[in-house]
Amino acid sequence: MHVRFTPIYVPIVRGLLTVSYLKLRSAKTSAEAVRKVLQDAYRSSPFIHVMTKARSADAAWDYAPYPWVSAVAGTNYCLLAVEVQPDRGELTVFAAIDSVGKGGAHVAVECMNLMFGLPRTAGLSGRALHP
Repeated sequence: MHVRFTPIYVPIVRGLLTVSYLKLRSAKTSAEAVRKVLQDAYRSSPFIHVMTKARSADAAWDYAPYPWVSAVAGTNYCLLAVEVQPDRGELTVFAAIDSVGKGGAHVAVECMNLMFGLPRTAGLSGRALHP
């Protein structure tokens, strides 16, 4: 499988948005089916949320189903969204994380929690201070 991975760098205080493109094996694969696979895969991952709202077919600029960096800033969460372009046989996966938190600091706390037998989510449910 070939994946084109595009991290998007913009001048923001904290956060990272990525867009990855994958060729589908079947043109009949739907975004809903991919969302279900991701939801099942991350069901036990408390900090990964798969966005389930589909893009409106009649709205060219419908951004609601896609992750925003500001929605995860100061958190340990990763938001995932998918879009399928059947005419190109391509799947697009969007991911947004806080580059300070999920990118390093919060991951260290999450690992420490696991090492000491604490709940994985201990101390990580709230928002951090800005920046």
